Amino acid sequence: MDDRTNTYEPDTAYEPDTAYEPDAAYRPDTAYGPDAADGRGTGYDTNAQRGAGPGYAAPDPRAELRQRAITRLEERRGFWAHLLSYLAVNALLVFLWWSGDRGFFWPIFPILFWGIGIASHGISCFGPGATEERIEREMRRLEGR
Repeated sequence: MDDRTNTYEPDTAYEPDTAYEPDAAYRPDTAYGPDAADGRGTGYDTNAQRGAGPGYAAPDPRAELRQRAITRLEERRGFWAHLLSYLAVNALLVFLWWSGDRGFFWPIFPILFWGIGIASHGISCFGPGATEERIEREMRRLEGR
């Protein structure tokens, strides 16, 4: 076996291309860091700040709010589907108990334990959630104020 079968030797030496230089239109006048033009510390401004140029659509200021509303509605729809399956399955279990010997009421266990899950799902969907006031209060608490 040849010793060179497991080695790689390129035919030509590697020469890197010229250093990457971003387009001047994307470089802000401010330094990198928290004072960057877009406030995120990236050093690049957003399309909205420099004006939407060719090929760029101006960002919709309500897009994030719309996405949050869609997510919340989907979560609520999921809760109602969960509640419907809870009621249907437990009704079937109670019917099976009733049509049998009607001894110990064993459907109480799935009714109670699954009910805990339904309650927590309902609280997560319909509870107060993270309001701006709560977020600010938690931030102050974490800062030690």
